[in-house]
Amino acid sequence: MSGHHCITLAANPPYFDGDKSKYLGFVDSCTTYIGAYRSEFSQDETKILFVLSYLRNESGTSCAASRWAMIWKQHNFDGFQGLKAGTTAKTFLEELQRAFGDSNAEQVTAARLMALRQNKRSFADYISDFEMLASDAGYNVVDTTNDKGEYKKGDQDNILIAPQLPPPSRGSPPAGYLLGTLRRLAEGTQ
Repeated sequence: MSGHHCITLAANPPYFDGDKSKYLGFVDSCTTYIGAYRSEFSQDETKILFVLSYLRNESGTSCAASRWAMIWKQHNFDGFQGLKAGTTAKTFLEELQRAFGDSNAEQVTAARLMALRQNKRSFADYISDFEMLASDAGYNVVDTTNDKGEYKKGDQDNILIAPQLPPPSRGSPPAGYLLGTLRRLAEGTQ
């Protein structure tokens, strides 16, 4: 007996009611889903409508996210003609971030990054945490693992971190400090 098996590449995102503490998880779920089914989401309008369809609570009653979605559509859709000119998935996500994202999340994460210490953890575990925090703080972190996801022994000097520094007023640490800290940790001098 043969049958077709459908492989689920990603779970549907959860509904988002506007609770800021759940915003990052919601966006991550949407990004994962859209990435997994990339061929279905080739146009910005499709991506935007997909995310908009999850801006509500599970029961379908009005909430902060559904009210925001309704107002956003009134300003950015031209009836059934589609998106107004200049509206992109990028601009949509920027507006969604302004509405529901934590405005000081990068600063808090940057502070956690600066306080991060290797202590008794392995270098690989430390770097994994470092990269995650650096990415969340707004830095572009280059993956330094081999094809097995392992760090090469003695190769710590080749670890590349190319920060895209936010404006100084946002409190992000300077790139030189981060790189110097990483090198000192790799050498075991911190």
